[in-house]
Parts: sequence; C-alpha cells; structure tokens
Amino acid sequence: MARNAEPNGPARKPPSMKRSQGQLANAYAPGAFFTFEGGRGACMSRVNPNASGHEKILQREHQQQVIARLNEALRSWLDRARAARAGADPDSLCMDDALLKDGQLELPSIDSLVFLRPDTVTYEPMPLAFVCRHCKRFEHFESIREFDRKRHRLTGKCADRDVKCHWRQLDVVFVSHTGEVEVPQPGRHTWSQSAGEVQRWHKTCEHCQGDRFCLDTNSSQIGKWYFYCAKPGCIGQRSHRHWHQYSAYLTGHYRDQAAGSHVNECRMVPLSYRASMVHYAQMERFVLVPTSQQQLLNIINSSNPELMHEFLAKRFRYPGEEYTEEEIQERLEQAGRSEEWRNYKSLLDMAEVMKEQPDTAERMLAMAREKLDSFTRGDPPLLESRYELPASVRMGVANRDAFTGRFDPFVLAVEHEALERGKLKVGDAGNKQTFVRFTAMDNDLSPKDPAEKAAQEQETRRLMGQMGIEDMGLIREFDLCQFTYGYSRLASGPQAEISGEIYPTKLRVFDRVRTEDGSRRPIYTITQANEAIYVRLNPSSVYAWLEQMDLVDLPDWTPGGIDIGGKILEVAQPFGRFFSLLTPGPARTYRYIYTLLHTYSHVLMKAVAENSGLDLSSLSEYIFPADLAFVVYRNGTTMDLGNLSALWRNDNNSFLERLTDPKMNRCNSGQLCPGSCPDCITIPETSCIASNNLLSRSTLIGGKAPTFDQAHANQRIPGFFEVLLDAVE
Repeated sequence: MARNAEPNGPARKPPSMKRSQGQLANAYAPGAFFTFEGGRGACMSRVNPNASGHEKILQREHQQQVIARLNEALRSWLDRARAARAGADPDSLCMDDALLKDGQLELPSIDSLVFLRPDTVTYEPMPLAFVCRHCKRFEHFESIREFDRKRHRLTGKCADRDVKCHWRQLDVVFVSHTGEVEVPQPGRHTWSQSAGEVQRWHKTCEHCQGDRFCLDTNSSQIGKWYFYCAKPGCIGQRSHRHWHQYSAYLTGHYRDQAAGSHVNECRMVPLSYRASMVHYAQMERFVLVPTSQQQLLNIINSSNPELMHEFLAKRFRYPGEEYTEEEIQERLEQAGRSEEWRNYKSLLDMAEVMKEQPDTAERMLAMAREKLDSFTRGDPPLLESRYELPASVRMGVANRDAFTGRFDPFVLAVEHEALERGKLKVGDAGNKQTFVRFTAMDNDLSPKDPAEKAAQEQETRRLMGQMGIEDMGLIREFDLCQFTYGYSRLASGPQAEISGEIYPTKLRVFDRVRTEDGSRRPIYTITQANEAIYVRLNPSSVYAWLEQMDLVDLPDWTPGGIDIGGKILEVAQPFGRFFSLLTPGPARTYRYIYTLLHTYSHVLMKAVAENSGLDLSSLSEYIFPADLAFVVYRNGTTMDLGNLSALWRNDNNSFLERLTDPKMNRCNSGQLCPGSCPDCITIPETSCIASNNLLSRSTLIGGKAPTFDQAHANQRIPGFFEVLLDAVE
C-alpha cells in the first residue's frame, strides 16, 4: 500500500498517477475514490499541495475566458441551489465556504487562481478502515501517519479462533450533500449543548467502556450493517449499534435541532466508494479563441455591451454604418483626446514598419484594435453604435447571465466567428487543409483519380442537399479548453433528493496549493486540438420546416436580408444552466431550433461511433444555434489517430446515406419512447453538452411533439427530413 510519510519522519514526495489528462480531470479529480488495477486497495485523489515548478498553462486572454465561464457557473449553481427550499437555506449550504465572504458569494479573480495540468493530482489510501473477514474485528486510522504508527493492530489472531486475522479494506464511506465524506467508525456526531461544539457520541462501548468493536457486514443492505463490542463476554456483543452517521458540518449548523427536525437532512448516506454518487467533478469547456483574434476576445471578456452590440450587428447584417477615420479623429478632438488618436495612428505606423516581422506586426495591430475598441467604451462612450439592433437582441445581451455559458447564443456566435476566421475560411495549406469541405477535398482526403474525386464531390453535394446541410467538412484541429474547478457529492447538480425532499447540493472547490506567487486555488486545465466534423444546416431548409410547426414567435425572414442568425437571436430564450427554465409552454422557435441541432448532432455521433472504431463516450459535441451549426469532435488528450479522416476516406458518401437510413432514427422501444431514450439517441452525459435534454427524434423524422411544447401535446409534428422530402417531390 502506498504511503506518503514515514513514521515521525519527513513527508515523502506525493505519488503521481499514470492516467490520461482527461481521466485525471474527471474520474480522478481531487475528492474522487478509486481502486487501481487488480482491486488492491482503495484510494482518494488529493490536491498536490506543492505546485511550485509545475507548468502554468493558458495565456492571460484564455485565463480570462476561463474566469468568465467559471463565474457564470458559480452564480448559476448558487441561484439553483437556493431554489431547493425556496431560499430557506443559507448560502453556506450551497457553496464552499472558501467562496463566501460575510455569507455572500465572492467570485474569484485571476490572481487568486493557478491553472495547472491535471497530472499534478496525487492520491492517498482511503478509507483507512479495515474489517477481518473471519472475526469481524474493526480497525480504523485517522491518517496515514497514524496508520504507520499503529499498523501493528492489523496483526495477531482472531479472538474466537486460532487463525490469523484476514483483513480487508472497508469499501463503504458515508457521504453528505454538503460534500463531506466520512470513514465509517463507531459513534455519531452530535451537538453538545454544554460544550457548545460537535462531539462524537458513543465512540466507546456503553457497557464496558472498551474502544474495540466488530462490524457485522452480513446483510446485503449496507444500511443494516452494525457495530458491536469486541470484548468477549461483554453484553455489548449482543446489542446492535446502528452505524448510521450524521454530518459534522450540518450538526454544527443546526445544533440541537440536528437530531430532531433536521435528522433526515443531517444523516449521511452509506455508499460504496465505487458509486458515481460519491463524487461528481464539475467542469466546463469552451472554444479557444486564438490570441491573434484579440477583438473577439475583448468582446467575450469585456463587460461593455456595446462591443457585443456592434459585433452582432455586423455579423448578422443589421442596417448601419461604421465610422470613418476622419469621423473618429473629429470626435476625439472634440472630446479633447487628440493624443489618443495620435497613439492609435502611431501603432498602425509601427505595424507597417515591422511588417517583415509578422509576430511583432500582429502585436502592434492588436494593440491598435484594442485602442480603437476603447473609444466605444465608457458611459457614455465616445463613439455611439450606429447600427439598428432590435430591442429584443439588446435585452438578450443585457440578460446574458440567464442564458449561461454553454448555452449563451451571443457568446457562441462570437466563438463561431473565431472558428470561421481561424479554421473554416483558411485556404489551402499544402496537401492538408485546416478545414476540408467534403465537397472540395484536399489531396489527403480525396481519391487520387481526378475524375473519381469530382464524381464523389458531386454525389456529396446531392446527399447534403437531401439532408438539409449547407456546409460539412473535417476540422483537423478543433481547439478546445476544458477546466475542472470543483466537485459535488450525492448529486451532479445543485439540488439533491433525500428522503423525498429536495435539498441544496454544496459545490466544493479544491484545496489551495503553494506556488511561486503564493497560495492559490487550482483550476485543472486541458487544451486539445483533435479532429472534428463540422455541420451547418441550410437556413432556407430550416426556415421551411419551422413554418410547418405553428410557432407562436416565428420571425419573418427572407434570404438576402438580415441573416437568419439575427432573427434567431431576436427570439432566443434562456433554458437555465440546469434547465430550470425549460418548463412546458407554447411552441417556440428557439427551443425547436436547438432541439433540431442537438438531435442531428446525436445522430451524427452515433453514426460516427458505429463506423469509425471510436467509442461513443470518446466523442462530444458543440452547438452554435444562431449559426445553425454543430461540431462533433473526438474528446480526449491522447494521440489523435485520425479516425474521423479515415472514416470519410473509407466510407464517405455511404456514411452520409446511413445518416438518413430509417434504422438510424428508429427506437427499439417503439411507442414507449418519449422521443429520446437509451435505445435511440441519448448518449453518456459526459459526452452530451445538454445532459440529454432538448432531444427528440420527432424533429428529424416527425412524430409526437417534445414535452416542452405544450401547445402540441400528444400531437404529431412534421420532421425536418419529411419537409425536405416533400419539397423535393
């Protein structure tokens, strides 16, 4: 068994785990229980307290992206946890005490965090509780150091037979929704009125005062295990002491009420450490915007809504015009800020002079763009927007917190623009393009015969037209960042059900680490650039389908005017990070658009898994609702073996044909399927961006309306493929 310290000696270097970065950031994140191969001993992942010398990853701009997503996740968790009992519980039962100041949430700053690779995670044996297989004798140790000092207690013979004790590590722990985990041991936490503190009651036998116990584990139900006195002849051997434990934190919180009106809440749940409920890593992922796209990073990271307004107006072709340089100079001179205009022009001149040094020139241009953007900030700004952005879009930008990061259509529009600039619109890079359209393949992905290549691309165009796809291709490196910032127990979300009642789940953050810059809170960060398949649906086809749906808020749209993405943003409605706002109601445009894209994405993922050799859990998705696009990518930090490019190279159009095969969209549960279930299109929740919500095969092939559409409850809606087929006929 691994040990971290010698008895009364100096601490050893913490052990490391040979696992992939993705595993360490999820299944082995600090706070998780696990067993190494062979099942020899349970361990608990821990934060390595010394991060000095470890590589700090992510540039400052990307750290700001992390901070924006992290702060949104924390606010959303707290809001949802508060709603568990109508706000009756204090924030300390919803959020780690380290994130609270005077009882209120205090969002962390960049300088209070350190961004580390997950391979810095360490571990130690846990739980340090052992039971003899023969005589049921129980032994428990508080720490590794105590185990080293007192391990002789695990020697000797059984009291009732002439055989050596055969010890096994107890595979059960007690877990609380406040994030606590307790090793089983005799006695319970209780509030002492006289001492004014939490104490362990009955940790010795009430008959002989002995401190040695046996644990009866014969029952198949963990909750019915019990301790009894180990002293031969003691009456305590015949009395069953239930081993139920109470949360020390909640006992201290409720005090003398803990064993009364709050007993169900305070009672911890005995679980096998292998159970998923013991530990849920909390993580987020987002598209990495290149640092060369400083303007887009400013839009994402800035709190100035005018930057977002101007971007959306330009991106989705709303009427308006930009300021000329002469107009900008005149406005600045009128405001008495001529010096700033000269600084801006000097940066442009320096970039021109340094054009032989591209990196330096790009840095100068980025500084110039930042200076220009600063003229639109302020209250009021020097340069007011001259774009006619609808009030509904401006209101949506003002209430972006309600949408939350992974579902924020405004930020997703910026990320899609970064993807277009960095990948989708990049030209030929030799024999391998950064983005390979399946209708215009590069030399690496296409047949060698030019005639065969042309015939294949023509057939691909035909099939894509039948499927309502406007653009589809292979992204060779889809840049993503994933970060893990904490964990919860008993529930993966902010609410947990205990004895039929809903309680807040406490979000825990990781322990601090020592760095060269002082004590910091770790954020375990992974960046990856794997192959992905990009799909963008045809706007006219999608709108034709929406017109058949009898939607209450379908906006007027005609090709050639304002981009359909702008119209989508006009009617965008938040779901809530944990779908608390996804209640049944009228048939609405944005919900159906997201459901269509999400369902299409799952169908593609299942087809990829069936034909590429990749497991479904190794794939994931990213959805851009305003651009009617989604990406299916290989989610992992191990070497990318080119499975997706090999899939297209080998199967190409036969792969597309299978996407519309009725077998791909059929469910074995038949009429019992609500539209999505494990027999058809649901996938592991670690792979799904929306936890298998907003899914319905009906949006593709027609059928019973989704549950969120109350207007068409128990009615049939037309499918996207059906409308496309009718249009062709």
